[in-house]
Amino acid sequence: MAQMRSNDAYKGMAHDIFSFTFIQEMLAKSAGLSLGSYIHQVGSFHLYDDDMDRAKRYVDGGIADTIPMPPMPAQPQSGLDWLLRTAASLRDGGKILNARDIDPYWQDLARILQVRMARKARDQAGMIAIRDAMHSDVFRTFILDEIGKA
Repeated sequence: MAQMRSNDAYKGMAHDIFSFTFIQEMLAKSAGLSLGSYIHQVGSFHLYDDDMDRAKRYVDGGIADTIPMPPMPAQPQSGLDWLLRTAASLRDGGKILNARDIDPYWQDLARILQVRMARKARDQAGMIAIRDAMHSDVFRTFILDEIGKA
């Protein structure tokens, strides 16, 4: 269970829930336990007037799909270590590191980081290539939305 004092419904909630459930899944997988339930409890849940139109477009645009994330691979530490090294490489202007022995789950998360870099560069062709290289369709709507912003 996550207990938050305050949570922004548009700018924070999706990121917070992703982060907290990622940590929950990481711990469960590392310990060889089943995942269990997640409860997100918030004392002050709010949406600012300035974000109302963007939040409505987000919901109406299908970004908040009900497609579940693929399950995290068992023993996730090596994949996470690779992802962190790859994130550092991408931040420094490099590329995704050798992924020959890395589970597709982690490769797709690295590609999401690439999408953000390509969006900053307004590289629609690059984002399309990244979308086509994804192993899972779970991020497809997100990538299509990013392509539209470039």
